[in-house]
Amino acid sequence: MAIFAAMVERVDQGVGAPRPDTDIDPLIEAQKPYRFDFLGPIALGQEISEDIGISVDLILDEDLKPGIAARARDEAALV
Repeated sequence: MAIFAAMVERVDQGVGAPRPDTDIDPLIEAQKPYRFDFLGPIALGQEISEDIGISVDLILDEDLKPGIAARARDEAALV
C-alpha cells in the first residue's frame, strides 16, 4: 500500500502536520481475483477513517485515471 497526494507532499516539504481538512489517499494494489466485493474498499476506507480521525479515500491502483496514474505512482510513499 502507498499513500499519495496532500498528506505526503506536506511531510516531504517539511511543512509539518497536515491541515485539518487534508485527507489520506491510500493506493493499494490487489491481484485478481479479488477477495473483496465492490464495496470492500469503500468499507475499509471508512473503517480506517474512523480509526485515525482523518478522511480516507481508498483507491485501487488499477482504478487510477490514465491522466494522473503515472504522477500518483511517482509521488506515492510506500507504507
